[in-house]
Amino acid sequence: MISLIICSRRSDISDELKQNIKDTIGTDYELIVVDNSGNKYSIFSAYNLGMRSAKGDLLCFMHEDILYHTKDWGVRLEKYFGHYTNVGMVGVAGGHFLPKMPAAWWDTEMRSGHLLQGSTVNGEYKIIKEDYWTDYKKDPTLVVSVDGVWMCFRKVVFDYISWDDKLFHGFHSYDTDISLQVWQSGYEVHIFWDVLIEHKSVGVAQIDFYNSLDVLYKKWESHLPIIKGVNPSPGEQVARVRIAELRHELFYTDFTLREIGHSRAYRWWSYLQEPMLAVDSLKSHFKRLFRCK
Repeated sequence: MISLIICSRRSDISDELKQNIKDTIGTDYELIVVDNSGNKYSIFSAYNLGMRSAKGDLLCFMHEDILYHTKDWGVRLEKYFGHYTNVGMVGVAGGHFLPKMPAAWWDTEMRSGHLLQGSTVNGEYKIIKEDYWTDYKKDPTLVVSVDGVWMCFRKVVFDYISWDDKLFHGFHSYDTDISLQVWQSGYEVHIFWDVLIEHKSVGVAQIDFYNSLDVLYKKWESHLPIIKGVNPSPGEQVARVRIAELRHELFYTDFTLREIGHSRAYRWWSYLQEPMLAVDSLKSHFKRLFRCK
């Protein structure tokens, strides 16, 4: 049996997802929904809670905003774990090179995987792109880490690993941390190509995400860099690290500029440069004040 574990922002997942799972999995399963509508749990503690009640031989941790596009994907998953006896964890997208710096699995752009990305634009939901990274596709495709949108494990691996709710307290870096734990336990992490998943939202990395990468780096620094499934030359490794550094530099530059733009000092400087801005701001303030009264 496969145990499907979901941390939900509501008391239950949508009927659409329940029906989609029922129509596509093709094998016995149980659904475990951790009610996080009160924001009581981090993703780490929620997954530990769900794992403890799971009865399946395979455990799949998944987002609640996905849909399956592959029939009998559960049967294929069981066959995959049966064939590759040393695989402890699979996902639909992941990275091959985690450098010696705070980094997400995709930062070096050495990626493998396949999924559909959707988004709601002007009130209308639609699939906006298909991510299909096959440059390093092999049989099997080994990766350092997979993305947390969908991850499946051999249950026995959790005799050696756990979701680290002591060190981490939010909703980021759980996927890379648990992937590295799987490798450290002696099992492998693979891309599972036999299921196509539609992810109905596109994540946006904010400062809390980058802060979690710092925590992740401090925990695993002595093990980095880690490379799986590829064999980049020393020169390419240097270039890939620079790509990751540039991605982070761009984020922090943009973040700093946005912080300055929202600061009181910047507003007062703007008012000194253009006094009419201060007048307009005061007018808006008094309009809101009188509306409230």
